[in-house]
Amino acid sequence: MLVLLGSTLYGTTSNGGANGYGTIYKINTDGTGYSEIYASRDTVGYTYTLVMSDSVLYGIAGINLNNIIYKINIDGSGFRTLHRFLNWQEGYYPTGPLLISGNVIYGLTVQWG
Repeated sequence: MLVLLGSTLYGTTSNGGANGYGTIYKINTDGTGYSEIYASRDTVGYTYTLVMSDSVLYGIAGINLNNIIYKINIDGSGFRTLHRFLNWQEGYYPTGPLLISGNVIYGLTVQWG
């Protein structure tokens, strides 16, 4: 999923990047200015969907049963795990898209215990 801020698109790849676990990137709408703003790693997992609120990106990442919801600034700084899905009662494999309403993030999982 891509999100747009001004003339810049932000997106994710689920593989590749410096660590092989995907990236968060930006690119101008005219195709110029591509840059990786975050390279995921094994402790975060593969990066997936994005949503933006107040110039902050929110997304899902995970590997196997280790899945998180995170936030990151559009310049790539301030990566922070907001929630780690720890047990079957919370569900496994969160999937997008995420929806933000006020200060609440909504999403769904595709599997539970």
